[in-house]
Amino acid sequence: MNSKPSYQITSHPIGSISEIWTISWPLILGLVCNGMMIVVDRLMLGKYSLEAMNASSIAGSAAFSFFVLPMVVAGISEVFVGRYHGLGQHNKMGSCAWQMIWFSIFMIPLFLLCGYIFGPYLFKSTPRADYALEYFYTIINFGSAFCVNQALMGFFIGQGKVRIITITVAFANLANIFLDYALIYGTPLTSSMGVKGAATATIISQFILIGALFLVFISKKNRSEKGTGKWKIKAGLFIRSLKIGIPASFAHLSEYICFFIFLKIMGKLGASYLTIAVLLNTVYMILYFIVEGISKGVTAICSNLIGASQHSYVKKHLIASFKLHAIFAAVVTVVLMFGSTSIFSAFIGEADNFLLTDPYFIKQMKIGGIYMCAAYLFDGMIWIVVGMLTAASDTRFIMCVGSLAPWVLLLMPVYLFSSNFNISESQVWLLMAIYCFFDLAIYLLRYRNGTWKKNHLMEDPSIPIQES
Repeated sequence: MNSKPSYQITSHPIGSISEIWTISWPLILGLVCNGMMIVVDRLMLGKYSLEAMNASSIAGSAAFSFFVLPMVVAGISEVFVGRYHGLGQHNKMGSCAWQMIWFSIFMIPLFLLCGYIFGPYLFKSTPRADYALEYFYTIINFGSAFCVNQALMGFFIGQGKVRIITITVAFANLANIFLDYALIYGTPLTSSMGVKGAATATIISQFILIGALFLVFISKKNRSEKGTGKWKIKAGLFIRSLKIGIPASFAHLSEYICFFIFLKIMGKLGASYLTIAVLLNTVYMILYFIVEGISKGVTAICSNLIGASQHSYVKKHLIASFKLHAIFAAVVTVVLMFGSTSIFSAFIGEADNFLLTDPYFIKQMKIGGIYMCAAYLFDGMIWIVVGMLTAASDTRFIMCVGSLAPWVLLLMPVYLFSSNFNISESQVWLLMAIYCFFDLAIYLLRYRNGTWKKNHLMEDPSIPIQES
């Protein structure tokens, strides 16, 4: 007989490292595979042309600046699924995901309009603007696919069913690798499409992922037990999902816009600044998906705990999550200290191999890598706390901090120091680490004051959500 309460979504003790690891590792693996879609794009484009890699990186950041808001909103299905799972009301979980699937579909005309209006103006001063525009238009026209995937993933993550994410994402990633090679370089059956081929491969892979997840989502068992056949829009649940999702998404949107501007500043400072920024950012993206996996695991576990009013376990869970992230950060630091040249050389084609024999370039890349590791340690802790605050519906605070901090604590210092002082390529990443440290301090203060315990929003106002 299974006496495990519904809010305990693993067999491990609540608040243990093994609990967060059990939930997070399939998410980490799945998200790393998902991130590898972008990394493989850059790896193959780097061999195709360093200009193509740099242009696609800027264009990808621009496109995801438009995606990030609706993607975060769509992913908020995880919070509501987790709350109902914690309460034991499983038949309401399917409808939570459907609200965000409909939201994602409603975004189609908006993405098309954004591409049409903003595309011609975003890349005027970008080297090889033609490459950037090709990548941007291809990605943004199908942006809703990324959002639908977030809504579907939220359904599985919220109830702790995370291995299905790993399997389906890995399958889509394998498809992306084959498609990248065929469409970027060309084969006897396909012509070489270059930058557009990389973007096309990514989009096709997203639709493969949608198909795989949806087949499981709409299965007979899930329709019967978890209400996945309840596809109609429910105005109350839809609006409450937006109330939580939209504030959180503004924080993500602000960071993506800031990083897009950050890359533009690096481009104006010179080719070495931009290349080092893109290389470090590419590695950081892989590491960020590890952070995102832990953060999503935190949200899933805390949503169940908060839904069942088990607030006393939240602190233990955060401490365990910090310890797990610190282990990852230590491993990453050691690897980059001793193997950075070998790692980054994989992204540089034969035409640009001279960079690997330039002592100044190698020195700046290594020092920048150490600063990046410090930023990664603090940033990961930030997103662990953000994951908990999201589960508690404290997303207005996330919006306020996320909308202001990157501009005031990162972009402004980078702009001022690069304009008035001769800062090096690596010192830019020192500023990044300092920004992450102070941002973390702000979020920890929010956790300690306990305001997050009062911010519960549920579909049915009659459901009692009491503080413990």
